[in-house]
Amino acid sequence: MDKIRLIFFSSASFSLELLKLLHHQAKIEILYVFTKKMEMRKRGKIIKESSINDFCMGYQIPCLETEKIGDEEIELIKRLKPDVGFAVSYGVLFRKEFFSLFRLGIFNLHFSLLPKYRGASPVQTAILNGDEEGGVSLQRINEGLDTGDVVLKKAFSIETMRSDTVFDKSLKESKDILNQWIEGMLNETLRYEKQNDELASFCKKIKKQSGFISGQSNMDEAFRKYLAFYLWPKAFFRIGGIHFVFEELGEILKGKTAVTKVMLIKEGRRLFLCFPEGKLEILKIKMEGKKLLSAHDFLNGLNFSLPVAIDLA
Repeated sequence: MDKIRLIFFSSASFSLELLKLLHHQAKIEILYVFTKKMEMRKRGKIIKESSINDFCMGYQIPCLETEKIGDEEIELIKRLKPDVGFAVSYGVLFRKEFFSLFRLGIFNLHFSLLPKYRGASPVQTAILNGDEEGGVSLQRINEGLDTGDVVLKKAFSIETMRSDTVFDKSLKESKDILNQWIEGMLNETLRYEKQNDELASFCKKIKKQSGFISGQSNMDEAFRKYLAFYLWPKAFFRIGGIHFVFEELGEILKGKTAVTKVMLIKEGRRLFLCFPEGKLEILKIKMEGKKLLSAHDFLNGLNFSLPVAIDLA
């Protein structure tokens, strides 16, 4: 194969790095880019275009912002006659007849070692479960949810990493996988491995409430929520119904403490979330409706007494 005619699908800003990589490949011709529609901001008064759209405009790559793949989009792709599709974090379900429009199929990057963690939140779920290893898989999409044949995968350590660090690592490894994929298509050497459905596990969509730490949480659960939900929705607790988000943690001190329930405490000028089995030092904290503060500044302006128990629900 001399050149690969490709259509790119993504609505995630991080995928711009992958689009750039494909664009600068001499053997890749990007026929079209599909992304989500422009988002409204500030009560609808300002329109913010996606970085993907900006890149396409700059390089004169045809780009369609759409929330679905309907009849018009299918007719467009039929006329383009692509060899292959590439999708990452697109968030749009493809119809059954869609797959036959691509001679080599549609490929998708998934940030787990499939069949582990099929679904919407593989990185966060791996961190919540305390996995030491994560990874990236390239699959050829079929009609199921992340059930396609795996072409390439790469494993790496994620132990005690925050989600932002894991995403950065996943993106770096994805670039290497894409280069191998392109070479494999050109040389017609790609191998496809069927997933073992008996080993499959699934992850749920993240909600704002997912980051909640209750008075019944243990220290390990709270720490893993901090790591997993660092980007969104953030780990938070409540005191008297008021939200407190901890943006940055310091020392993790394991060992029995004097408390019998989860409490916010201070020791000198240091702030801790204290559990019966240990303490998490909070370096930066944001109270609902207030700006982000260092622990020192937070304690200086505190208008209630510590220690105080955090809410159970």
